[in-house]
Amino acid sequence: MKNFTNTSSRRAKSAKSLIGSLIAGASLAALFVAGGPVAEVSARPAGKITICHRTHSVTNPYRRITVSLNSITRNSGHSNVSHNQVSTDTFASTAYHNPTGNPAINVFDPGHTYTANQKKWGDIIPGNDTEGTALGGTNSIAQNYTGNGREIILGIGTHAGLCKAVSTKDFIDGEVAAGKNETDIRDDLKDQEATEDAALRDACGPTLAGCATIEALSTAISVTTNDPTALTTNTGTLNGSVKCGTAANTKWYFEYGTSATLATVTQFPATAGTVSTSPQTEAQTLTDLADDTYYYRIVCVTGAGTDEEGVLPGAIKSFSISSSNPAPTTVAPATTAAPATTADPVTTVAPATTVAAKAIAKTAIATAEILPATGTSSNNLMPIALMTLIFGAGLAAAARRRRISE
Repeated sequence: MKNFTNTSSRRAKSAKSLIGSLIAGASLAALFVAGGPVAEVSARPAGKITICHRTHSVTNPYRRITVSLNSITRNSGHSNVSHNQVSTDTFASTAYHNPTGNPAINVFDPGHTYTANQKKWGDIIPGNDTEGTALGGTNSIAQNYTGNGREIILGIGTHAGLCKAVSTKDFIDGEVAAGKNETDIRDDLKDQEATEDAALRDACGPTLAGCATIEALSTAISVTTNDPTALTTNTGTLNGSVKCGTAANTKWYFEYGTSATLATVTQFPATAGTVSTSPQTEAQTLTDLADDTYYYRIVCVTGAGTDEEGVLPGAIKSFSISSSNPAPTTVAPATTAAPATTADPVTTVAPATTVAAKAIAKTAIATAEILPATGTSSNNLMPIALMTLIFGAGLAAAARRRRISE
């Protein structure tokens, strides 16, 4: 697989809010951003924290978002108590069915079958920064950040992949499928105040009122990975489109790798492109690929390189490179034809008979007609007439050649 530079720098920028929120001593290799672990990190943006925000979808039980520290309230999750709801499916004791009696660990259980009205679990919120300092001062804001909750937010163990970036559309579709009404979904999105939804707020307004229907809200922002094309024995073209606004510092790129979850990725192109139209379609061809199955997606980044950076990944698609694929086609450079030579106009000269030739011909005819009357044998005169005609024809031909040469 061709190795491109800048593989981790984009991830490091995207990761800074999550990494800065994690407890001292956590394994940095286990941390993930946009679906994969990162090798290097930087400090979190001031006043920001990345959390696993609970949804009501068993397909995408958590949405990883970056929010303001001020939006976190101790022991009540992100903004209010609705973000640490308890399911009677998993906790039968009525002591757990109110905000003050929440269980010590209230997270999604992938091995449990939830009933329709009990798809409930809590946010996962780190309580310490990388230096071990409690976030929120002496009153830690940590929530569900132990045991399975810690595995979920770190993306490790049997709980890897449960907390990931989820597009606005996928979040809304999941909530609708879970039976949530439009008002609740809108309130939830407004309550999240996620940096990942900056483009959504630009498109629909701060209160989202500019998108009048749930369909308009769902499709206002889209990041779509399209099928690959032009697959050969060592090349493939990645395709996708982004509809994430054209605000300053809005970028796009593809990321690809051989992990089905894109746990380790290469960014391509190495320098992210600028989003200047909405929607904007992109295609990038990878070369020098080894035989393998590759996974990829397109990514849109809003506020790239700033403390308000939001990463919006598309769905993951795949393709295979093998010797059974068509061989790359080498197109020979086009041959430039030499300019055609324009021949001089050809002048067709009528076979003109010169006056001299005509006179000779007349003389020959007259000789043939007159001489017999003088008593001279015509048999003797016929050769003379013939020679005269031949001589005249020769003079005519010579005259014609002289005309053409002139």
